[in-house]
Amino acid sequence: MTEVQDLNVQVATSVTQQEQVATEMDKNLAAVTHAADAHSDTAEHLELASTQVHKLTTDVAQQLSVFRLF
Repeated sequence: MTEVQDLNVQVATSVTQQEQVATEMDKNLAAVTHAADAHSDTAEHLELASTQVHKLTTDVAQQLSVFRLF
């Protein structure tokens, strides 16, 4: 009977440890998700800024094209 009780204690301990690991993994996954979302937002802002810089460069090039260098 003691062997069964020992096994029950081991199983209960294992379940508790697995629950703790699952909780920690959930927290880590949430942190990774948050970081990925932040990077995605940053990438969108960089894409917009890049597009704006390209447009400004094109505009400046067109404006400069009217001048001639001798």
